[in-house]
Amino acid sequence: MWSLIESEWSHIAEVCVLLLLHFLTLPCGADIFWKLCETHFNHQDWKVRFQAVEKVVVIGRFLGVSAVRQCPGLQAAIAHAFCFLIASLDDINVSVAQRASLYLTTLPDSGLRALCWCLEQQFDSVIMDRPMIIQALHQLSSRLPDRKILTWEFFFNRFDALYLEAQIALEKYGDIAFPRDLKNSDMTSDVFERKLSRAKDALTLVQSASVRTLSGSLGTKWPYKRTMSAPANMLNRTVEKQDVQHT
Repeated sequence: MWSLIESEWSHIAEVCVLLLLHFLTLPCGADIFWKLCETHFNHQDWKVRFQAVEKVVVIGRFLGVSAVRQCPGLQAAIAHAFCFLIASLDDINVSVAQRASLYLTTLPDSGLRALCWCLEQQFDSVIMDRPMIIQALHQLSSRLPDRKILTWEFFFNRFDALYLEAQIALEKYGDIAFPRDLKNSDMTSDVFERKLSRAKDALTLVQSASVRTLSGSLGTKWPYKRTMSAPANMLNRTVEKQDVQHT
């Protein structure tokens, strides 16, 4: 199925993406896809990484928020693949990096929104991944400045999650009677209960050694690659400054 996801076979790819999303909801489906992305994006052969960029972009073209909203495992798997795609912008091979840059611009608004939404859910659920996700979204926003990646709503929702987690800690030590969110939502509402449950789960996962993280999967970047959060022109200024110092 993975091999059939290519842009030149758009009708076949659309069916394969739908089947893939269903497969990811099955037992071990997300684990297999997670490993598949690691294998292809970390492959020594640049041609394999070149093809992996295309496949993840094609998945994004046929993706919508409604298709991933109800399954946390599916959201994590898509966020993992999307993080690899963004990281490909810094690939040491120029062809891979250029393809990632060009193909990201072909994502429709609905697909890009779904991919970013999966990253946002991963941010709220896995505390260890937050620095990497912020870096990835910052780089994506720099590369696609007209697509409104980092919005006021994004920052408010993320601070709302952080605030609620802090409230849970204060409640634990008896400093407050009960946690509240930034919106001062009705504590009996389903929305607040879901946010509270997700915040508690995120705090619990910090203590778990078996939790699967994006930061652990993508690993440490090579020292000669610029950081994911740095705009492209920043590297040029740094190199020029170092050259002047050496001369």
